[in-house]
Amino acid sequence: MDFLPEHSADELKEKMQKAVAELGACDSVLILTDLTGGTPYNVVSKLRLEQMEAFPRFRI
Repeated sequence: MDFLPEHSADELKEKMQKAVAELGACDSVLILTDLTGGTPYNVVSKLRLEQMEAFPRFRI
């Protein structure tokens, strides 16, 4: 999933939530980011905390 300079963190979070929801039947989800502490990493980290019950094996 692309995260371009003109995208906001909220837009990225919305796209990530949709993508994770589509994987509802999966036992685990693996998301790779390029920089620890960058916007994509931070958005995914927060999403993981929000989705822990739904995806206990959600990994970053």
